[in-house]
Amino acid sequence: MGSAGTEWETVDTFLETRLNQKTRFVGNSDQINTLITSPQIGQVSFSTSTGSGFSDNKTYVRNAANTTWNTNLVTSTAYSQGGLSGATSTSDANMSWINRRRYSFITIPTTYKFYLFTEMGIGPIYWGPSAETLQIVFGADLVDAIPPTIQNTPLVAISTKFTSVSANSNAGNGTSQQIASKPVIGGTKLGLWWNATMGGSAPGSSYSLPRSSTDYTVYYKGETFTQSPETVNTTAWSTATYYEPSMSISGYGYY
Repeated sequence: MGSAGTEWETVDTFLETRLNQKTRFVGNSDQINTLITSPQIGQVSFSTSTGSGFSDNKTYVRNAANTTWNTNLVTSTAYSQGGLSGATSTSDANMSWINRRRYSFITIPTTYKFYLFTEMGIGPIYWGPSAETLQIVFGADLVDAIPPTIQNTPLVAISTKFTSVSANSNAGNGTSQQIASKPVIGGTKLGLWWNATMGGSAPGSSYSLPRSSTDYTVYYKGETFTQSPETVNTTAWSTATYYEPSMSISGYGYY
């Protein structure tokens, strides 16, 4: 293939373009900015000074379109699991479980090597006509399978505690919250969950969250409401025939 090819051969010639493509350039920022020939796709340069759009002690890689230098070898893209559905009931007393983690299971796509999550949500909350407050925490656990068979579930994401105040007109209040997460490898199975506790003048009155429209085997764990859960939850799984909560998670995927 010679000089027009993609790999070195014994008959190859040492043209500037070939050297740019096949070697790592080390020099100051002005030298990188004014290479003898146009930079080549995939070329790697290390800058020893700051200037001309480059910073010292950084490695730059020419992108596939040969239009710019990338300053990092990790590329991130926004990831969203999908939209939230609306509640199908505004007066479903059975939805008002407290001190229980209610789970919804997903498999993270293998599109990216790993993910960092930044937000979880469950859509609007609909209240019965009473003056109450609902405190909620979102979280995400690693699970072994869908449905899970092992009760120990390591915590990989958590929100801070937040409060939703009842609306007498049954109007919806948005419930998307920022979360902190550990890196999660693509293809991992996650159990998204929420836990809540209620207070006010009439604790235990009805509220409703978005959920599936048909019965489903719902997995849950009993847990006293806390914003500082254990690193690994060891509570046994419980099940009920009910509606699956409609939860979502979003963040960034990294190559």
